[in-house]
Amino acid sequence: MLGSLAAGALVASSLVRRQPHTLGIPDLKMPGVVLGLDLVRDINHGWPETLFLVITAHGTVETAVEAMRLGAHDYLAKPVDLEMLGHQVRKAFEHHHRESLHALLAIERVVTDQQNHRMERAQPESHASLRRNVNAALSAAAVDRRAPAPARGLR
Repeated sequence: MLGSLAAGALVASSLVRRQPHTLGIPDLKMPGVVLGLDLVRDINHGWPETLFLVITAHGTVETAVEAMRLGAHDYLAKPVDLEMLGHQVRKAFEHHHRESLHALLAIERVVTDQQNHRMERAQPESHASLRRNVNAALSAAAVDRRAPAPARGLR
């Protein structure tokens, strides 16, 4: 979905429940009873990968801190400079991309550590088993070398 425009936080929340969005730019004071920060909280709870940039004409340090605590990537004051908005959107996606890479690397590290731990615990058995398999394969190869080669030709 390229984008959606909602008349209020309840409509926005319903849109996201039907089709998750990558980025949300709610106003702090949205029409209706649900505020922009409530929207950030609700959507971030169900879809934590959604990025938010909260905009407002009624900004205070307290609301900016609250927006960030609830999961907003940034907080912009109105009137919004479109160039600044574009910069903040790019910055939010870059940050999200870096966090995703860090999470994948952490998962990879855990899996590798678990595999290494399993291999260390199983090593004596694995070595003995490997030795038996190698000896069996060498014995079979020696038997094959002593047996006469089957006749080859066209049939």
